[in-house]
Amino acid sequence: MWPTLFETPGGLGAHTYGLMVLMGLVAGQLLVLARAPESGIPFERVLLACGVAIPGGLIGARLLYVVGAGDLAALTSTSGGLAWYGGVVGGALAVLAVPSLRREAWTLADLVAPALALGATLGRLGCFFAGCCHGVPVQGAGPATPLLAPGTLHGQIYTHPHFPFLSLSFTDGAARIHDVPLYPTQLWQSAGSLLILFVLLTVGRLRRFEGQVMATFLLLEPPLRTVVEAYRGDQRGFVVSWPAASVPSWLHGLAGAAGADEAAQVVGLTTSQAIALAMMALGVAILVLRPGPPVVARETTPVYDDLVD
Repeated sequence: MWPTLFETPGGLGAHTYGLMVLMGLVAGQLLVLARAPESGIPFERVLLACGVAIPGGLIGARLLYVVGAGDLAALTSTSGGLAWYGGVVGGALAVLAVPSLRREAWTLADLVAPALALGATLGRLGCFFAGCCHGVPVQGAGPATPLLAPGTLHGQIYTHPHFPFLSLSFTDGAARIHDVPLYPTQLWQSAGSLLILFVLLTVGRLRRFEGQVMATFLLLEPPLRTVVEAYRGDQRGFVVSWPAASVPSWLHGLAGAAGADEAAQVVGLTTSQAIALAMMALGVAILVLRPGPPVVARETTPVYDDLVD
C-alpha cells in the first residue's frame, strides 16, 4: 500500500516494512522494561535479556526466511524479509545461551510473551504497507466496492457483502499478485495479535504459576497463524503434503503454497503451520507439567546482591 517512505535518486531510501519492524522491536522492548519491576528480576538482567534476544531473534528470523525461500545465497542479500517464528525461536535460544538468564527463564518468558504479540501487531502492519504476506484472490465474495480514491495508496481497499467483508489489492511493492482483491491476511494477523496482547496482559495479572503467560501465548497464537496461513498467497511449500481432488474455499491459500504444484491440487502443512503445531504442543505441556506453588510478589534484587550471587 505504501512500501517506500522516500527514496533518493541513487536508489537509497527508507521502507515502511523496515520502519514497522523497528517500531515493533522498540515497542516490545519498552513493554518488557515497563513490566520488569513487577517480575522481581534485576533491571540489569532484563536489559541483558533484551540485548541478546533482539539480535538472536533477527538472526533466527532471517535464517528461517532463507531456509523457507530455499536459497542460502539470500542470507547475505539486502532483499527479502524475515520469518516471525524464526525470530521467536532465535530470541529464545539466545536468552537460554546465557547461563545467568536460565535461572529466570520462566519469569522472563512471561515478561516477553506480551511483547511478542505487540511486535507481531506492528510487524504485520509493515507487511500490509509493503504488500507482502498477502492472501490469495478472494473467492465468491460478491461485488467489490473500493474505499480509496485512485492513486491514494499503491493499491486499493475493498468492501464485500460477504466474507471476507474487506479485501486488499496491490499495484507494486512486494506483492506477487497485482490489481486483484486479496484476502487481507496481514490485517487479520495484526488484529488477532493485538487481541492476544490484551489477553496476555490480563493473564499476567492473574497468573498462578510462572510460565502461564507464555503457555497462554503458545496456545493462542498458533491457531491464529494456522487459520491465516490457510488464506495466504505465498509459495511457501509444504512440510507435509497430500493430493486433493478439490480444495475447499477455506483452504484455498494452501493450494497456492504448492507453487508450481498448484494445478495438481496439492494441500498440506506449511512450515509455519508445522511450527505452530509444535508450539501448541509445548504450550499444553507447560500447562500440564509446569504448575507449582502460586506466584508470590517479589522485590527486585539489588544489583550488588546479583553480582555476588
